[in-house]
Amino acid sequence: MSDFVIFRLGPTKWALPAEAVHQILSPRPVTRLPDPPPLVRGLVAWRAKVLPVLGLGERLDCADPSLDGCALLVTDMGGELAALAVDEVMHLAQPIDLDTASARLLDVEQVFRGE
Repeated sequence: MSDFVIFRLGPTKWALPAEAVHQILSPRPVTRLPDPPPLVRGLVAWRAKVLPVLGLGERLDCADPSLDGCALLVTDMGGELAALAVDEVMHLAQPIDLDTASARLLDVEQVFRGE
């Protein structure tokens, strides 16, 4: 069993392995782009870098959160850093059984490869 970051996207709770999350960012301004590539919702500044803010909604068949109040999970997407827009970060769970936490494990790389 591993440590997980448990977050909510719409009505569903999801889990990411804690080692995949570099930082949890509280709501902050996201710069919207006029014609962004698919899945990119905007840009955000983080540690002297500019990261794309990615929406999980389309791939997970749910609505993306409003950029005006979303939390952001900074994670590694196959060697590139990105911020994932989520409705709420619920907690960092110590080693748990995901079934007990009622959370689904999210494979970020698989989701963004479209599998």
